[in-house]
Amino acid sequence: MTAEAERYTLLCSAKYSSKDTRGGMRIKRIAAVTAGLMVAGWLFGTIAGTLVLIGWGMVHSDPSILSLAGLRFALEFAMIFGGVLGAVLGPIAAWLLMRHVPLGLAVGGTTLGTLAGGGIALLAIGDPVVAMLYGMAGFGVSAIGLRLRVPRRERRLLAD
Repeated sequence: MTAEAERYTLLCSAKYSSKDTRGGMRIKRIAAVTAGLMVAGWLFGTIAGTLVLIGWGMVHSDPSILSLAGLRFALEFAMIFGGVLGAVLGPIAAWLLMRHVPLGLAVGGTTLGTLAGGGIALLAIGDPVVAMLYGMAGFGVSAIGLRLRVPRRERRLLAD
């Protein structure tokens, strides 16, 4: 085999190899993406939890939920529960179920699923703790639905 043929073979094998030839860069990139997913999950989990709690206060005609103290309580409660659940479940769902789903669609779809599940529980049952469980179910159903609905794209070759 000539030197040019060996070089071509080496370049081609690097394009299709599942191993990263740069060492730790792959792990750093995975860690950075996971950290970003955790922050996005926390943020959108907090938003969804706050909206569900404000909706709960409106459904039960509780005007105190719209006061400054009520909004602070809703935000703190949502940060503790919705934010933490989003920070944990978001990356898990993204890596295991939605790797081929565009990021905006994954975040938006699961947030809407969480809001739908929490909203259904508020209308049907009226308990915010049960609404949180239904919100988690809505998150899971939307993540699975996105996995089944969004087609996989062809892998692109790396440029030379």
